[in-house]
This record gives sequence, C-alpha cells and structure tokens, in this order.
Amino acid sequence: LFANHLKLTTVGDIQLIKPFSKTPIPCPQNPASAADIEVLVNTNEGSILSKINEHNLYDPK
Repeated sequence: LFANHLKLTTVGDIQLIKPFSKTPIPCPQNPASAADIEVLVNTNEGSILSKINEHNLYDPK
C-alpha cells in the first residue's frame, strides 16, 4: 500500500524524496548495498528546510 502511494514499481526500489520537490531521486543500483545508499544520500545532500537552534547553529546536519 505504501509502495503504491509512492509509485514504486520494483521490489527493492529506493527513491530519495526531498521536501518541496516534485520528482524523486532514484537509486541507480538495484539491489543496492548499504554503501550505495550512503553514496546516494551524501551526493544528494542539499539545502533543505531545517529548524536551527543553539545546538546546531554552525552545523545544521
């Protein structure tokens, strides 16, 4: 049910969904290892809306 809502068609399909973005970013490897997923997340790190407070003022990750 959840996969149908996200329009995932293949078993093991991984897509990175950013807030306020209309198109998801698919993982090019299928099946993906943990290293592949880590590379996908690190390469697509970008500016996202996050709550900044005194603890993460200089490093909002």
